[in-house]
Amino acid sequence: MKTKFIFIILLVVPLFLQAQIEKSIEGNVDNLPVREYTLTLKQEKVNKAGKEIMGMTINGTIPGPILEFTEGEYAVIYVKNEMDVETSIHWHGLLLPNFYDGVPYLTTPPIEPGHTLKYEFAIKQSG
Repeated sequence: MKTKFIFIILLVVPLFLQAQIEKSIEGNVDNLPVREYTLTLKQEKVNKAGKEIMGMTINGTIPGPILEFTEGEYAVIYVKNEMDVETSIHWHGLLLPNFYDGVPYLTTPPIEPGHTLKYEFAIKQSG
C-alpha cells in the first residue's frame, strides 16, 4: 500500500508543478512586485590562478552576481550576450518554467551573439 501511495504522489506532483509553471509563462497576471536584473555576458581576460586567460564573465565578474528574490515577487532577468558565440544560462536554486532551464537546443534556444533573452517568472519558493 505504501508503494502505491508514493507512486500516486509522484504522478500527481508533476501535473501540479506543470500547472504552476504554465501560468508564469503568461506574464505577471497577478501583478506581483517585480524584481529586475540585467546580466551581461562577455569574453574578457581573467586571472584566477596567476595566469591571464580568456573567460566568460557575468557583469564583469567570475562567478556572476548573486540574484536575490523574495517569494511572491516576479522575476524579470535580461541576459545580454555580448560574446561572439551563442550561449545559455542554466539556473540553480530556482523553480522556473522548463522553457528557461537553459539546456540549449533541448529546452531553451541559445542566446545568439548580440542578442538578449528575457526570463520572466513568478518566484514560488523560498530558501
